Formats: sequence, C-alpha cells, structure tokens
Amino acid sequence: MLDGDKLLISELSAASISKYADEGVITDGMKVKVDAALASAENLGRAVYIASWAADINDILNKKTGTQILPSALTNTPSKNADLPHTDFTKGNAGEVQ
Repeated sequence: MLDGDKLLISELSAASISKYADEGVITDGMKVKVDAALASAENLGRAVYIASWAADINDILNKKTGTQILPSALTNTPSKNADLPHTDFTKGNAGEVQ
C-alpha cells in the first residue's frame, strides 16, 4: 500500500485506514482490498499482509515489501469490522457463519 507520495506504508490500523480513505489515498479497488484484509485480521485476531501481485513471494515472506494490516486487538482501536459476522475455520463446518 502506497501513501499519497507513492511511498510504502509499512502498517495500517482501522484508524489509519479511515484516515487515508478520508484523504483520498485509499480508494476504489484498493479500499476493497484493504477492508477485506482488515476484516480478515479482525477475524483471525492477528495481523495480515497485503502486497502487489507482482511482488516477489520471498520479499513478501521476509517482510521486505507489503503492508501489515493490524486488527484492533493489537492497536487498542475499535474497528468498524470487529462486530461483523465471521467464519470460524477452526470448527467442523467451515461454511458456518458465527
């Protein structure tokens, strides 16, 4: 995820996602991607990473590129996605919404 000056943003929280969206930095398809990543981070209770499809997988795995999306539990900031229904993949029926 790049900021308004096209510099890599190393991490985002619900609050910073909202800020960048309000500033017009996160728009359109990137907004969808970031919101989905935040929802995943909230449901998993841990950070997730997003990166360009063209990025080298080793660079992503070694955290040389990409943006870490932090769930509210790691930032002490409530997320608008925190109360959304989620799928619990640790239980028997992966398709069951909790």
